[in-house]
Amino acid sequence: MNRTRFHAACLRTAIPIVGLVVLAGCASSPSGNDAPDCSDPARFRLGLEGAPVPAACSVPAPDEAYGLGEMIRERRATIERVSARLDAEPAPDPQTAVQLRQQRIRAQGELPDLEALARLEGWLPPATLPDR
Repeated sequence: MNRTRFHAACLRTAIPIVGLVVLAGCASSPSGNDAPDCSDPARFRLGLEGAPVPAACSVPAPDEAYGLGEMIRERRATIERVSARLDAEPAPDPQTAVQLRQQRIRAQGELPDLEALARLEGWLPPATLPDR
């Protein structure tokens, strides 16, 4: 009799636990809906990383979120590329160096405005202020 009560108690405990495990598995497993994240922040990140927007994302052209991310990525790449070229040996001739510096200054001037716009949209984290 004790053995029967023990088994019944085990079953009463085990059945709900098994049910929860099965439900948890169903909640976390894909149900054929592998739709990509097509939100503005996700498309902005794709543009920032230089990755293409998934074909499943039907967004109107021009895609402002993706385009802004792409412009920020391009400005950052320009600054890095020009800085590396200016620091390279042999140094560029004086006329080329002036043109490169102008190109870097333009990119450095545009970048804060683009990043501020992305922050206003909530696509970039807030800027940190320097310690005094």
